[in-house]
Amino acid sequence: MKSTMSTKQKFNVRVPRESIWTKLRTTKYDDQVLKAAIRTFASILVALSGLILFADKIFPYELSNNYGFSDSQTFIWVFSQTLAPLLLVLGLVFRPYFISITIPVYIYFIQMYWVFSPGVRFDDALLQAYAIGTVAGFITLIAAINWYFHHATNQRQRTISQLEKALDLDLIGGIQNLIRFIVVDVKRNYISETDKKRFVKDYMAELDKIDR
Repeated sequence: MKSTMSTKQKFNVRVPRESIWTKLRTTKYDDQVLKAAIRTFASILVALSGLILFADKIFPYELSNNYGFSDSQTFIWVFSQTLAPLLLVLGLVFRPYFISITIPVYIYFIQMYWVFSPGVRFDDALLQAYAIGTVAGFITLIAAINWYFHHATNQRQRTISQLEKALDLDLIGGIQNLIRFIVVDVKRNYISETDKKRFVKDYMAELDKIDR
C-alpha cells in the first residue's frame, strides 16, 4: 500500500519547522558575532598602527643589539615606522569600525607637527589643539566626500529606475496596442463572418492557458 503522505509532510516529520527556525536564528546570530569579532580585531590593528609609533618613548631599556643604530630608542622608532603601515593595511582589509581610524590619524598628525617642531612636548596645549582640530577636519572631509559620492550614486540609480520605468511603460503600451489590433481590428476587418466565432473561441482558449 502506497503512502499518501506528501513530500512536504514527510519533510516536516523528519525536520520540525521549529528546529529549522531555531537553527536559522542561531546561524544568523553566530554570523553576526563572527563579523563583529573580525571588525573588532581589525579595529585593534588599526589603532595599534598608530599607538606603536610611541613605542620608543615608553621603552626605557637598552637592547643588546641595535642593528647599527645609535641607541635602542632610534632602532625601535625606525622599526615602528616600518611596521605601522603594515598593521594599518592589514586592519583596513577586514573593514574596521570607522572610529578606530581616528587613533592613527591623530598620532600621524602629531608626528607631522614634530617634524617641524621636535622640541614640543606631547602634553602641549597648542599641539593637542592642532591634532584634535586636524582630525576633526579630516573626518569632516571624509564624511563630505562620502556623502557626495553616495548622493551621486543614488541620483544615478534614480535616473536609471526612471528610464527603465519609462521603457516598461512604452513596452506595455505597445503590447496593449498590438493586442487591441489583434482582438478588434483583425477580427473586424480581416476575418470573415463564418470564422469570427472560431477566432473568438480559440482566442478565449489561449487566455485560459495563460490563467493556468
